[in-house]
Amino acid sequence: MDKPRLDKLLSAAPGAESRAVVLIRGYLSERSVGLDKNAKWCDAIRRAGFDGAIYLLWWDSSRKRAVGKNALAGWHWRKVQRRAKRVGRRYFADLLRAIPADEVVIVAHSAGTRVAYYGLTGLKRVAARRLSGVVLTGGAIGRDRDWATVARGVSGPILNLYCPKDAVLRVGYGAGCLWKKKPIGRAPIPCAAIVNIDISGYAPTRGTLEKHKNHWAHVNAFHRVPAVEALFKPSGIGRTP
Repeated sequence: MDKPRLDKLLSAAPGAESRAVVLIRGYLSERSVGLDKNAKWCDAIRRAGFDGAIYLLWWDSSRKRAVGKNALAGWHWRKVQRRAKRVGRRYFADLLRAIPADEVVIVAHSAGTRVAYYGLTGLKRVAARRLSGVVLTGGAIGRDRDWATVARGVSGPILNLYCPKDAVLRVGYGAGCLWKKKPIGRAPIPCAAIVNIDISGYAPTRGTLEKHKNHWAHVNAFHRVPAVEALFKPSGIGRTP
């Protein structure tokens, strides 16, 4: 596994230097580096009203070419799961400390939510106070985790944006756990401290998230959610929407 790193995608607007977003991409996003490959996410974050710096937490989430025929058997997915856990537990805190901002919001998509989960559960209280919010969208991690511990470590709201008809999570994630569990990207997290929002209705066009043809369409919809806008605005960051 290659060592994870923090890449700065966009600088903060004047007066917003104390705020930052850390974007954590998901499965098979290994080659999604630089502003060009993350332009849609950066645009969505800006459109939601966030004017601070935007960083990418790059991790070895593998690439499509490496999957081969092992994808259906779940072998490759389990390998990436272990990587996400290792990145979260071993590197997340140090990468977070390297950000020169007083308030940080985590935006994690798909398998990136696994990195966020393991990172947040192991974060010490002093470091956790800088986290003014977390946005989990299309999460590829189980609902039966210790989400209460995660919630206690974040000073602001945690938003879980899910789509019940997410076909990628239903088939791919479902196969990996023999369809015994639902991921947070398809159903609410059973924790009172977390705000669960069905993102289906915020899809820009029919046939994307409404009927869920594309797991990756979350980037086209999450910035339309009022709770996300409330979290990203200067007056709302760190406050429960």
